[in-house]
Amino acid sequence: MGGVVGTPIIWSWDSARQTESGETNALPLGTVNHCDCLHAAGLIANRDELRRDLGLPTSISDIDLILRLYDRFEVAAAGRIAGCVSFVVHDRERGRLLAVADRSGRSRLYYLRKRDLVVLAPEIKALLPFLDSLRTLDRLSIAAHVCRKPISLDATYYEGVRAVEPGTMLVADHLGLRLVSYWRLEPQPLLKLKSDDAYAEALQDLLSGVIGQYLDTESFGITLSGGLDSTAVAAVLRRLAPKARIVAFRWVAPDLPEADESGLSVAVARGLDLEDVALDAGSCWTLSAPDGIQTSESSPFYNCYTEMWQEMFTAAARRGIRVLFTGLSGDHLFGGNIYAYPDLLLTGRWWELVRQLQEHLPHSKMGLRGILSCMVLRPILRQAFFRQLPRRSRPVSWLGRRLREVYSDPLRELSIPRWMLPGRAQRFLALLDPALPQANEEINRMAGLYGIDVRSPLLDHRLIEFATRLPTEQTFRAAVRKVILRNAMRNYLPETVVQRRTKIYPDTICFRGLRERETAKVWALLTDMRAAELGYVHQDKLREVYRSFVAGEHNDTRFWNSLTLEAWLRRWF
Repeated sequence: MGGVVGTPIIWSWDSARQTESGETNALPLGTVNHCDCLHAAGLIANRDELRRDLGLPTSISDIDLILRLYDRFEVAAAGRIAGCVSFVVHDRERGRLLAVADRSGRSRLYYLRKRDLVVLAPEIKALLPFLDSLRTLDRLSIAAHVCRKPISLDATYYEGVRAVEPGTMLVADHLGLRLVSYWRLEPQPLLKLKSDDAYAEALQDLLSGVIGQYLDTESFGITLSGGLDSTAVAAVLRRLAPKARIVAFRWVAPDLPEADESGLSVAVARGLDLEDVALDAGSCWTLSAPDGIQTSESSPFYNCYTEMWQEMFTAAARRGIRVLFTGLSGDHLFGGNIYAYPDLLLTGRWWELVRQLQEHLPHSKMGLRGILSCMVLRPILRQAFFRQLPRRSRPVSWLGRRLREVYSDPLRELSIPRWMLPGRAQRFLALLDPALPQANEEINRMAGLYGIDVRSPLLDHRLIEFATRLPTEQTFRAAVRKVILRNAMRNYLPETVVQRRTKIYPDTICFRGLRERETAKVWALLTDMRAAELGYVHQDKLREVYRSFVAGEHNDTRFWNSLTLEAWLRRWF
């Protein structure tokens, strides 16, 4: 479902209705009683449950369901919806505009205040005509971009244009304009089960329940790697829909063996009886598109693997696939460099800690001293002294003068209780990672250009809340990550996938473009830089960093964001 993306929604307090002379406004997508739905996008995962609770027929549309929920519960309606839906409702009787952003960041909403107006749109570019003729860029967001850090979830790259944060609703009425959180990740009580099998069964039940609610078609695709996240989603989908046409889109790179995981992914595709589509990653290297970096007007963000995503979306659209599942956020839920050892030490389970360290040592190059320093003491000290010793990460060396003036990236204040163990605290912070909703939004924006709806059920808030309740041993044990997910998938995936310890990274595909085949495009962007003229980057330092990268002296690709910024400035400013 969705509204007209290019048409902004304009709210005037003077008239308590959306109107402004000479401006085009959004037309209602649906009307129930005194309420109009002006925008809706995404998927209501629990629609059947909501429909039954309200006594509504199965034929009711999602638009009408949203309006019925609002008519019944008003602003509390947002918290009753599971899934990834954002919507805007105009309540004519109460003189209220309600704009709800989904919890996962899939369907964002943006707004600006202009005199007595608030203007809303699902895309930033629809709001730009309402800015002054001289569009001022937000230097703090630009600085974060150059340093390859996510910008604040309520910020954009334009001064005056703000984002409604995921899990938040904007309310405009006689009380003014306010932002209200209807869902925020909070520390959860520890889940205490008797055995690994019990934890695995709990995850199996939750995965089946959540993923099943995202499944409303008998023909769909899945992005399939050789890792656990996407393969777990594929396994659950096949179990829930044994007769469905499931197309697996997987990457092969025979000429780049260090980036090739086709052996494992093809085994999963065959074992689950998926329609197999192999895509050549080696031919989709970074900057391989003839036009180079083609940023949108809204943002300088441009993924260095855009060519790969475009190839996948093209292949999916060619085969009639309109719904594509991913395993996005599996690492945040169950993986990452989050260790159980500090939690074992602080809870007095010392013999178990010794046993796991003994099992870990043969698989590590760090040695016992390195493991104790990095995986035991450091997380404990970080937790204990975080508030007393705030640290700032250093900006990149080529950050320009005008951005250094505003650059600030302090570690986030721990919004968790002191009693929380270090491992669980790190998991909690990982799930708050602002890069996750921003990546989700960007993937869906690109997919929309091909008429494809990307669904990432592992971003569902019920799975996120479940992950915060897990003991750290269920996600890390004796050098093995994602313990609970491995146990849950043991009877559904090949043992080679379940037991796999290593992970394939596509870095060499990026290096092929930036270091070998597209250096001319990079040097062109690093010459007479508009970003340098504006004081955003130091051109000579940036050129030196790239020169040393091409020479193989380092593999740091943070300079990529400066290239996308330069391409953005040249194209739109």
